Amino acid sequence: MIERIAVAVVALACAAWLAVSFTAARAESQLRDATFAKPDVARATRLAETASRFSPGVRRILYLGQIELRAGEARKAVALGRQAVGQEPANAEAWLLLSNAAVKTDPALAARAAARLRELVPPVPAP
Repeated sequence: MIERIAVAVVALACAAWLAVSFTAARAESQLRDATFAKPDVARATRLAETASRFSPGVRRILYLGQIELRAGEARKAVALGRQAVGQEPANAEAWLLLSNAAVKTDPALAARAAARLRELVPPVPAP
């Protein structure tokens, strides 16, 4: 009898974990899709918060930064880019976001970010 209860408890814990993970993954997927739609920063922020619960890495930060940039919020996009490169300094997409976001607000930062991006992903010569 105790074994059955233990198995039931473990099964319920696994089901709860899967449900929460699925919710976070779905939110990150919707956030990715939102980067191609009309920028809705409020919705994107809610999705990023939901996705952050169980999504490791900076992917959701990059999506939110792209949406902020498309919405004309370059300073917020720069802040998100800085956050992303701080967490993952070898992430080329984070440096690309930072470079693109800083073009008008901080050209020197944009140049440094572009240089770092070229170090991470050097240009490939034509065949």
